[in-house]
Amino acid sequence: MANHNTERLWEKCLETYESYPPEEQGGPFIFIIMIKKLVSVTELAVTFLQGTIEKIKKSDYEGENVGRAVSHILAAYKHLKAVNKVPKDISKRLVTVFQTSSVPEFNELFSHLLRNAEIE
Repeated sequence: MANHNTERLWEKCLETYESYPPEEQGGPFIFIIMIKKLVSVTELAVTFLQGTIEKIKKSDYEGENVGRAVSHILAAYKHLKAVNKVPKDISKRLVTVFQTSSVPEFNELFSHLLRNAEIE
């Protein structure tokens, strides 16, 4: 596992690992430590990801690359879902994000979807 991680991450994992008695140490245990260090579930991380979804604009991506924007949104969404912190109004937020292009027709399509959703 040490060969497939950054040196810094491995050192931090070993610090935690070595603080436990030898009978509790083992491969699966170091793996759990590593996963916990990689997946931050702090409130600060959750707040940051929620803000990312809210503030993202298609115009922030070269050529207004929708696929790239969707990949970033999906990564944030999956993390929020894993910690059960997906905003209740996620659909509205995402439709709003997709109205941030420089193409009025594209924006209007999502504006129309948002109005229909609000009416329903």
